Amino acid sequence: MASTRSSTTGVKQMIRMLLLSDDDLNAAVGGRVYSAHIMDADDRTVKYPNLIFEFISGNARWTGAVQSQVFELYAYSKESADQCGILYDQAMEKMHHERMVLLNTAGTEVEQAGVAFEVQRPVEGYNREIHAWWMRGRWQYNGT
Repeated sequence: MASTRSSTTGVKQMIRMLLLSDDDLNAAVGGRVYSAHIMDADDRTVKYPNLIFEFISGNARWTGAVQSQVFELYAYSKESADQCGILYDQAMEKMHHERMVLLNTAGTEVEQAGVAFEVQRPVEGYNREIHAWWMRGRWQYNGT
C-alpha cells in the first residue's frame, strides 16, 4: 500500500534519478550526483566535476501528503568556472518543470510525484580549500 506521507528520501531519489537519466549530463559528471556535500572535500578520492543538491528548508501540509522542499543545486569543477556553468545549464534543462515520479518496488503504483523549478538564478565562485569553481542556484520541489 502506498504511503499517504511524502518522503524526503523519495524526493532525493527522484532528483538524483532525473539528473542521471540525461546521458550527456551523466557522462559529463561520471555519475557523480550527490544529495549532500562531501564531508572531507580535501580527500584526494573526491572526483570532479560533480553535482550536489542539498535541502535547506521546506514545509508540509498538516496531513504530510503534500510538501514543498527548497534545495540548492551546486555544480563543481576543477577545470573552470565555465564548465560549472555548462553543467548547471544541462541540469536546469533536464530538471526545470520536469515531472518526477517514484514507483513502488513492484513498479505498479506511484509512491510519490512532483516537480522542481528554479527560484533563484545561480551565483558562482571559487573555493580555495578544495581548489575548485562552483555554481549554485536555488530550487523548489512541490509534490505529493
